[in-house]
Amino acid sequence: MTKKLTAKEKILDLINAGRTTKNRLPGERELAELFQVGRNTIRAALAELEAEGWIGRFRKKGTLILRRSEIPDRGLAGMILRTSGHLFEDRHHYLLTGFINAGYSVQSVSICPIVRDRYKTNRSVEFAIAKLLKAGPKVLIVDCYIHSRILHLDGIHKLHPILLDFCDSECQRQATGIFVDYRKAGYLAGRYLTDRGCRRPVLFSNFVPPIVRFNPDSYGHHRNKMLIEGFRQAAAEAGLDPETAVIDGASANLAAHKRLLSMLSSNIRIFPDGFCGGTDHLTVQFMKNLLENRGGIPKDIVLAGIGNTPWSQDSAIYPFTSVDMNLEEMAKMADRQAELPPEQRQDIFIEPKLIIREHKMKGLKNEKAN
Repeated sequence: MTKKLTAKEKILDLINAGRTTKNRLPGERELAELFQVGRNTIRAALAELEAEGWIGRFRKKGTLILRRSEIPDRGLAGMILRTSGHLFEDRHHYLLTGFINAGYSVQSVSICPIVRDRYKTNRSVEFAIAKLLKAGPKVLIVDCYIHSRILHLDGIHKLHPILLDFCDSECQRQATGIFVDYRKAGYLAGRYLTDRGCRRPVLFSNFVPPIVRFNPDSYGHHRNKMLIEGFRQAAAEAGLDPETAVIDGASANLAAHKRLLSMLSSNIRIFPDGFCGGTDHLTVQFMKNLLENRGGIPKDIVLAGIGNTPWSQDSAIYPFTSVDMNLEEMAKMADRQAELPPEQRQDIFIEPKLIIREHKMKGLKNEKAN
């Protein structure tokens, strides 16, 4: 038996014995040291295992185990999803590992090129989707926000997909799905600010192109709209004007939206005592603007975000409270939906969770809010 085949058999033993951490194989260097062979031998063995569907190698996630001998083969699970950005990378990872552990082999198509340019088709994405559909997946997960802009929709709908996240057009939806309760997310963020005494809280939502924002069909079920409704409810319950508590992202373009955020950090007449970004990234940008425009972050401002991404966590320069989208629960529900016949599936709404972090200034200059 060649060195490559010997290494391959040993890696398979490692996989089937379950002696791995979080469904992930060690790196090439560690495997080479473990089995006393060269890295080229390990690389060749891994390439063969990947071609046979045992493993998958993913950027930033490492080498993941796609199946084990003792797990019944439940067939192919297909995913057509956004996969770039902290939130979407984590969502994809939870779904991927959940379906692998349930006995599926997984084939994913990233639709990020469509997201970046929503008005142009992308031939590579079209080809990848067509190839996935031709493989006949037993279960198909489709990003609900983008699904109406994907070609091959007829082929997708014939497979009774499970839609995911949020829908920006009710009339386009022809299947059940698993959705985040974004109204609850906005409400949790609003209550966090008002419960801490904020009387001028602001939700600064994501930029939404005017062609979407002022289209009742496309905006009627949009994530931003639901966040705003939840935040305004919290403001009203605190006796505040819900209309002035939101800057709703209806700028003419992204540059104008960024200028508005900068103005919010410098104009004393509109300066908030509590700020929540529609994503964690917007909260971080607001803090950067404060440092640039005011020379520091006011000591008594209360900050929050949406997403619970690394932007808000302990590795950040200034950790802050954020609403977690409960992505692990979303993945569990997707697996449960996959076990049901399509006619028995119902919409599921995932409850977000508030992750509270105390403000730690970490040496940043403070100032009193005026």
